Amino acid sequence: MKINLNSYLAAFSALPETVCEAEVCADLREELLIRIHDGVQTGGESFSRTTLYLRASGEKTGTVLTERLDEDPYQLMQKALNNACYSQAEDLEPIARGNFLRIISGDDSATYSELLNTTCYLEKTALKLEGVSSIENCSIRKTIFARRVVNSKGMDSYLEHTGYLATLSLRARRKSNKEPLGKSEQYAPTLSELNLSLLAKRALANANRLDANGTLSRTSLPSGTHKAILSTEVTRNIMITAWMAFSAERMKSNSSFLSLADADIASPLVTIVDDPLPPDWSVNYSLDSEGIICRKHDVVRCGKLVSPLSTLSSSKSMSCSSTGNAGRVAGLSGTTPINLTTIPSCIYIKAGTGSFADMVEQMGDGLYLTYSLDVFHSINITSGDFSIPCGGIVIKKGKPIGTVDQLTMAGNLRDLFKNIKAVGDDLTLEEFMFYHNYSYGGPSLLVDNLTFSGKQS
Repeated sequence: MKINLNSYLAAFSALPETVCEAEVCADLREELLIRIHDGVQTGGESFSRTTLYLRASGEKTGTVLTERLDEDPYQLMQKALNNACYSQAEDLEPIARGNFLRIISGDDSATYSELLNTTCYLEKTALKLEGVSSIENCSIRKTIFARRVVNSKGMDSYLEHTGYLATLSLRARRKSNKEPLGKSEQYAPTLSELNLSLLAKRALANANRLDANGTLSRTSLPSGTHKAILSTEVTRNIMITAWMAFSAERMKSNSSFLSLADADIASPLVTIVDDPLPPDWSVNYSLDSEGIICRKHDVVRCGKLVSPLSTLSSSKSMSCSSTGNAGRVAGLSGTTPINLTTIPSCIYIKAGTGSFADMVEQMGDGLYLTYSLDVFHSINITSGDFSIPCGGIVIKKGKPIGTVDQLTMAGNLRDLFKNIKAVGDDLTLEEFMFYHNYSYGGPSLLVDNLTFSGKQS
């Protein structure tokens, strides 16, 4: 094991009188990032960091964070108890009983030199594609993540996973100065399993779809209600915030536009999955911060809310087991959080069977949204209201006629989810940018009755 917690195992077997229960969650993250330009390394980083979160319960439960692995467990338990006075919870936080568990996946053998050579090869592969003007970003990141949860009830669970994330951003060649930017990412459990040719082709395709291969000029869209196809990028940008509404913790506290009593919340075509081992995306979120095994489950099935994301604490009110979604989320400030909260493992809208061409034909007249902005501030999770800056391609009778930008899409998530008329077969995923501890995604979606406003040409 990469994380040694022997001193905590010993301390938890002989708790001080002031402590009735205690638990430590240790997260280790090692990263090696290489970024290149014109065949030369221009940036990157390398670090190894282990963070320990200890919580102890006496009259109340308190939590403390440390990165000093040699710190005395008894002193940390006292610090946690001292912090308990800041807790708003009236009940003690529950901890789970458990046995020894070990999960190891991925291959950590790739060296710096192999990463560098592979990143250079990715750039060369992309530049050989016809229609590529320049490379904006080309990088590969090797990540080793390990988590160990030990508590005074016999829990000793360990997970270790290695993954390789390749990221490519390129510009498609145009006669004008406005060359569209396309991005693509791919996660694999080994360096050799990265499909660099496919990654480059996807990035170029993503650039070309922004202006239909450079064949379109700017046009206008009358303000009002229109049909729209949301690209996978737009769907992801909605899901990065919208997933919070599916937290049982938020539903209980009335800080979600959904409630535990809700039944039909979306179109029957919509199934939303929380998956610790998502398809074609080599991450492993199988062990949450309370030592609970997270398994793939439907949060929404055929439009019906069936299993909100829950922790040990929030699942008690639902008289069910935790879904294994306890974690810690860094805010926009980037500061490291201490207290447990609900987070997804990898939450996404399940792919459908419709191709993009099928959805365009079904829509007829409308808008293909190719991008959206302001992913964190554009949605109010409590009310469900959203106002999202966006742009895309105007479609008439199934044919693209021009591009539009500086639009605003407004409405409510309840209506958006219920008005989904088709679900694409092009699911894509993305990793949470701040803390790299969960992912989200979705396919293209055809939606009725979306309200748009913006500048007219």
